[in-house]
Formats: sequence, C-alpha cells, structure tokens
Amino acid sequence: MTLGLSAWTDFLAAVAGATAALLGLFFVSLSLNLEKVLAGNGLTERAEQALIQLLAALMVALFLLMPGLSLFVAGNGVLVIAAVTGVMGTLLAARSLRRAKGYARVYTANLVLFELAILPWLVGGVLLMAGNADGAYWLAAGICLSIAKAAFDSWVFLVEINR
Repeated sequence: MTLGLSAWTDFLAAVAGATAALLGLFFVSLSLNLEKVLAGNGLTERAEQALIQLLAALMVALFLLMPGLSLFVAGNGVLVIAAVTGVMGTLLAARSLRRAKGYARVYTANLVLFELAILPWLVGGVLLMAGNADGAYWLAAGICLSIAKAAFDSWVFLVEINR
C-alpha cells in the first residue's frame, strides 16, 4: 500500500469486517422470506443488486489492503470493480423495473439510489488512477452509501415484505 492509502488501512479493515457480517445478515433476511422474494415483482433482482453492492465493498476493501499497491493500480482495481458492479446493478434494476407490476415508482427510486451510490466509486477510482490519494474520500463515500442502501434493502426483505 502506498503512503497515500496507508492512512486508510483501519477504515478498509472495518469495511471488510462490516460487509462480511452484513452479507451474512442479508442471507438470513432472504432465507426468512424466501418464498415471497421468489414470488416475483422484481424482488430477486433487487436482492441480487444488494448482494453485489456488499460484495463490491468487501472486494474493494480487501483489494486495497494488499501491500505495495500504487495509486494507479489501486484506482484501476476500484474502477474495474465499480464498473462491473454498476453495469450488473443497472441491468438488474432495469429488469426488476420491467417485472414490477404496480411498483414502478419504487423500483425507479431503487435504480436512482443504486446509481448515486456507485458514482462516488467511479470518481474515486479515476482520482486514484490520476495519482490523487484524495480519491479515497470519494471511495469511502461510495462504500458508505452502498452499505446503507444494502442495509435498507435488507430491511425491505426482512420487514417490509411482510406488510
């Protein structure tokens, strides 16, 4: 890890631990209401979207904790993970929007929130690639937004799905 990212090791370790725990809790919330999730209306896609957001945060944190990464390599890795996450999540959100009978507004809001959470990842990756360690602040914001959105989705799968 370069000097520019060395100050972020505690944050990244916390992100790795928190997202791993949240992934476990997310699977529990899905398994408790699996029949309703699988029943349709785009819920499986929304679950997949939340899953990839948490996995992306975990992968980025673990990747950036690798020793000896230059800012360019760190930014490149962040961009690849963010781009794959963004494309997959957008496709899933679009598919759920098509399948959501009577819930178009909810799924449109889900898509917008997903895009808003991914945007700082992309900005952070570009800044890191350009040699600017301040890109880590953008990345941190994106990670926090993604975790918050995935936690909200977990609430939907645990509680709101039963209303």
